Amino acid sequence: MTTESRDVTEQLAAGKTPGDRIRGLDYRLYKVRVKNTASTRGKRGGYRIIYWPRKDGDVLLVTVYSKTEQSDITADEPLMS
Repeated sequence: MTTESRDVTEQLAAGKTPGDRIRGLDYRLYKVRVKNTASTRGKRGGYRIIYWPRKDGDVLLVTVYSKTEQSDITADEPLMS
């Protein structure tokens, strides 16, 4: 686990919702940009973490992907089934 992704998990454990809310969905999903320390492109070449903060206080990790391997996920793509 990278320092940057550890920062995100610590924020989630503290009840915070880092990142940007993904609009156009019936449920609250958030996307966090995480720097890839192996990349020289900063956050642009980093990872994206998509998560769902549930009402019971738990957080469900939906997906993690590298921005260099996949473009943005749209609201039309099935993230959860």
